[in-house]
Amino acid sequence: MTDLSISRATRNTFQQTFVGLEYETTDDQPADLFSRACVEQYLDFDPHQFGYLFAQVFESEVLREVALLEGVPFEELDTLRYQPTATIKNLAELVENSADLDVVEHVNLAAALISISRFGMAERLLASAATAARTPLETFETAMLEFVVSNRRDDGAASQRPSAGCARPSSRAPFPRTG
Repeated sequence: MTDLSISRATRNTFQQTFVGLEYETTDDQPADLFSRACVEQYLDFDPHQFGYLFAQVFESEVLREVALLEGVPFEELDTLRYQPTATIKNLAELVENSADLDVVEHVNLAAALISISRFGMAERLLASAATAARTPLETFETAMLEFVVSNRRDDGAASQRPSAGCARPSSRAPFPRTG
């Protein structure tokens, strides 16, 4: 069997970001726009306020390709059991200890996972957020990310319910202004 993994020294910043939510640059290898935006957002976001920003959301197959390049089983990468960086270890600990988080924190943690295509874990957090959502904004933010997960994970096959959740709150009450 051929080893498809590449050495850590030749990983580009995109691969580093998908694997560890951090990256190292060299003169020959500057950070790509996605990696810079993704890592900066994770480091700078306020977990108590909606508005996690995405540079781009990739399909789950991109994570499968990164797992092959990294030489790591997909399931270990997908579930954050593979923790090559302190940042990913921190993210895994936040997910593991998410039971007491409020809706906004659940949604933001799910958004961080979505940004690196960890859709299964994000889906579980969003299910908890949907159950706990009490305001139109909480319902909308949760449903919007459920839609994103469905869109990237299964080409939108399960997006009918999240789409309805996005429309329903706006018909009941205006959203408060943020920022």
